[in-house]
Amino acid sequence: MSRKINFATILIFFGFLSFVSKVSAATYYVDCDVAVSGNGSSWAQAFKTIAAGKNAATQSGDIVEISGGTYNESI
Repeated sequence: MSRKINFATILIFFGFLSFVSKVSAATYYVDCDVAVSGNGSSWAQAFKTIAAGKNAATQSGDIVEISGGTYNESI
């Protein structure tokens, strides 16, 4: 009985860790065609440069979505 409880506890623990890592990840958006660079939180508020998106993605698991276009910058 105690072996089953320990196994269940381990499964719950790893399930929780998986959930926490997904919750802390953020997605940032980059679009070279936006009029003014935003905070990167959505396509409507996208960063104008890839470098801005790269600098915002500081946590493990963060994603930077980049729209098609020509980006004239060094990263």
